[in-house]
Amino acid sequence: IERSPTELFLNKCYEELVSKSDIKFYLSTDDKNVESIFIKKFGKKILYHKKETIDRDTKEGIIDAVIDLYNLSNCSKIYGSYKSSFSDMSSEIGGINKIILEK
Repeated sequence: IERSPTELFLNKCYEELVSKSDIKFYLSTDDKNVESIFIKKFGKKILYHKKETIDRDTKEGIIDAVIDLYNLSNCSKIYGSYKSSFSDMSSEIGGINKIILEK
């Protein structure tokens, strides 16, 4: 979080919107506050999976994570966090470009 703060992702979304006003973003996060910020700022341009739980030690949490993983792997590109194995794996599954946003 320190190396890849939310502001970097918000700024990247704004940049993308300048060149592609009809763009949609898939948001994969386990932070309800971050989810709320993106929905508030970008409204219907944000696609996301509403999670049952963020506890990865439960069946529901694992299922939610896998749904996010595969949804993200179907995007045209991934903006990922520093040292995020989740971003790495999504990129590998989808064979798509991953760009790490970090300070």
